[in-house]
Amino acid sequence: MAGTSRAEDLFAELVSGGEAAIDRFVSERRAEELFIDYKKSPDNGAGTKLHHIDRGHLDKAISGLDNSEGGLIVWGVTCQHDDLVGDVPTGKVPISNPLRFISWLEGAVSGCTLPPHAGVRHHAIKQARGDEGYAVTYIPKSTLAPHQCIIQPYRFRYYIRAGSNFEQAPRGVLAGMFGRQPVPSIFYMWGLGGTMTTGFWGVGGDLNQTEVNALRLSTSIDSQQRRCDGS
Repeated sequence: MAGTSRAEDLFAELVSGGEAAIDRFVSERRAEELFIDYKKSPDNGAGTKLHHIDRGHLDKAISGLDNSEGGLIVWGVTCQHDDLVGDVPTGKVPISNPLRFISWLEGAVSGCTLPPHAGVRHHAIKQARGDEGYAVTYIPKSTLAPHQCIIQPYRFRYYIRAGSNFEQAPRGVLAGMFGRQPVPSIFYMWGLGGTMTTGFWGVGGDLNQTEVNALRLSTSIDSQQRRCDGS
């Protein structure tokens, strides 16, 4: 679909296809990847509120997906690791009252990350018979990234999507997200009449005295070797 992201295309496919699209994902063993994650609710949405494990999954996914390229969670599908293709869906575990389940998800979004992600959308997929079904959460790439988790056990962490996993953002990646570009450190040395002058520019402050002494010693040894070699 022109002008849309991969995550948005997957969301549209599930919204328009309903349970048949979920059946197709399972039968085709469409593995978890950068844009899609499968989750089984611990209580299948049968409790009186969103299960704390579901809330934690939502928290981590919002941080990881909107700090990356966006993606979605399909709730109500079991997943198992396959050494050849990765984590693949193996079956459906329907959620009790999916409309109520997505209302819980919607109520939890604003309290998942800092800053909150206002672009998260949810869609309920009801089975043809009965009150059970599935839910899909679409998390677009955010313009306010990076988003920090604020729910335990992921509190104060920043995540990114790496393949089919959520990984903590490395320091360098996180610095780039905050708009701080890596800056090279430059050390200069010159000598005149046996006197060595040193200086330092870069991020993190000046070299300490131990580092300066080590560089001077290294330079002195190199100069002596050159004299012995006649150069």
